[in-house]
Amino acid sequence: MVHAIFEPDKFKATGNLIPIDEADRLRSVLLGYPLYAALNKSDPAAFEKFVAELTPKMEIGRLEDIVAAARKLLLPIIRKYVPLGSEDTIIALARLNTEYMARWRQDDVQSCVAFAEPTKRPNQVPDAGRYKDLFTRETALYIDVIQDALKHQRRLPSEAEVQPDLLKIAAKLELAHPGKLALFDKPLITESDARDFCDVNLSFMWLCRLPLRSAFFDGCFLRSDRDIVA
Repeated sequence: MVHAIFEPDKFKATGNLIPIDEADRLRSVLLGYPLYAALNKSDPAAFEKFVAELTPKMEIGRLEDIVAAARKLLLPIIRKYVPLGSEDTIIALARLNTEYMARWRQDDVQSCVAFAEPTKRPNQVPDAGRYKDLFTRETALYIDVIQDALKHQRRLPSEAEVQPDLLKIAAKLELAHPGKLALFDKPLITESDARDFCDVNLSFMWLCRLPLRSAFFDGCFLRSDRDIVA
């Protein structure tokens, strides 16, 4: 395992081998990606914390694997910024989520479930890179979210603020999917329930798009955490 690399230019200039530790190497690689460069520019402290959390993985995998793993660690940071994003960005992300779910429902219903609620299928990790067009749009939107974070001072809506609209949506969902709302309360979703669970979640996301009031829309979008890998 390589624990340090060396800079040829500095060796030529000084005649000395100057070690670069794994954190420096990782930092340099990540800054070559627009998404991570945007995070470093908008929130350097968050970027350095991110590098610190990811660096230990350098000892157990190839650099290519580390860059892929970085995405999963980045998502919780992105979610923190979503409420601060512009309404257009939040709406675009929600529409993108709906497109992901619709495709996974057709191609891999277990990934659709895991995308909607990771805890329901803990051993299933959706491969976002499967859909290159969506993945490219998603990365661009994440950059927008990060860049918006310091421009907009919006807050996460309280449960009391979104509850009336959520109750109305629940009533509509029950009419469209009789008896299926109970799936939200199940700790795990079995294969036999996967398609129904995905259908209810798709309906939920579509209904969330209707009111278009910022506080409510944020509540819908942030209803659950997700983990995806590229």
